[in-house]
Amino acid sequence: MAEVLTRTPIHLLPQDVAERIAAGEVIERPVSVVKELVENALDAGSHEIRVEIRGGGLRLIRVTDDGYGIPEDELERACARHTTSKISTLEDLSRLHTLGFRGEALASITAVSELTLLSRPIESTNPGEESAAGLLTLRGGEVTQRSRRARLHGTTVSVRDLFYNVPARLKFMRGARTETNHILQLMRRYAVGYPAIRFNLTIEEAVALQTGGAGNLATTLAELYQLPLAEMLHPVSASSEHYTLHGYVGNRALAQSSRQHIMLFVNGRWVQARPLQDALEAGYRGLLPKGKHPLLVFYLDLPPGDLDVNIHPAKTEVKLLHEAEVAAALTQAVKSVLERSPALPSSSPFPGPELVYQRRLPGPRRRGLHVADSAEGYKAESAPPGAAEILATLRPLAQLQQAVILAEAPDGSLYLVDQHRAHERVIYEHLAQQTCRGTG
Repeated sequence: MAEVLTRTPIHLLPQDVAERIAAGEVIERPVSVVKELVENALDAGSHEIRVEIRGGGLRLIRVTDDGYGIPEDELERACARHTTSKISTLEDLSRLHTLGFRGEALASITAVSELTLLSRPIESTNPGEESAAGLLTLRGGEVTQRSRRARLHGTTVSVRDLFYNVPARLKFMRGARTETNHILQLMRRYAVGYPAIRFNLTIEEAVALQTGGAGNLATTLAELYQLPLAEMLHPVSASSEHYTLHGYVGNRALAQSSRQHIMLFVNGRWVQARPLQDALEAGYRGLLPKGKHPLLVFYLDLPPGDLDVNIHPAKTEVKLLHEAEVAAALTQAVKSVLERSPALPSSSPFPGPELVYQRRLPGPRRRGLHVADSAEGYKAESAPPGAAEILATLRPLAQLQQAVILAEAPDGSLYLVDQHRAHERVIYEHLAQQTCRGTG
């Protein structure tokens, strides 16, 4: 018997269902919440932004700033959908000067969590002292508490129990470590994009990121990666009537196996526009080993009318009016630096195995960037008696990270041999023998 098809009539979705669907477009995971709240803090003219994470962001996300603040009578309105202080007319979309503008962030967050908003406007009396600030708590979009609490001017947004009412989304959440890594990577981008602002990220009550807000990009990068980067960064500057470009490109020693250290900001907004990413890659393709990518931070400033950011709720995709011209400038900027950067060591006729250019240092893993070994620390040391005889008897067991050889002695003792230094010693002995023969 043929299946009878029934037509379902078209109807208006209930408000709570529509809000959860809309929230899913803006808030995909905990890092989406952090992004929206930090961008609000930046738009509020903050000088210091502190972020606290617990449970991978599902249990707690708290963002505190010292910005302009929100008047108490506007707190509930700020959490309603399509409410914003950043645009008023359709024409404002063509002259945006803020990161946010859609009026969806807080409403989307409140629909899938418990959100507490504590804020005191800067125009209130005695801005340098604590006084009563408005406090509003919503859960699932419904107001559950109104009160007042003392604080300095600025805003604190606390988000708890994220996705508590969206079990389907919770099923697909990764572990806490994965989610916090996404948040750490996001905060690095903001710290690089806004080096004059102090950022602090605390994960499970431990400081994971902290910058001093010195306003100098090279200083901020050194703070983030704990590396002496000043001599490894090359400044870039270019301009035309349609754009202004400035930033830094790291030399070849800073090449990484991930693209996460390539950061492009357009009018202060970190973007992931495919044509611009392709233009950057075209600049270093062929100048770096296959699979390697540079440390790169570019700031691109355009007239607001030449930029469309209203492409996707995440606001990381953009369209440019003079895209081809800008793309060519990005390619040339990267290429001009790496063409001048010293080439990586090539194979030589010296004895021993081919030298592996060592970016990962033996010993404890270093967070963030891995940099090629430097000459600093290679001090002349006298080998203990019998070292040469011991080395001659070692039997290699394994190679670790293409940098360290694990070997066993006849008596069962285990030795770790830094193959980079061992190869340098082989080359040294080879050159010393040649010199002796030439002068003998």
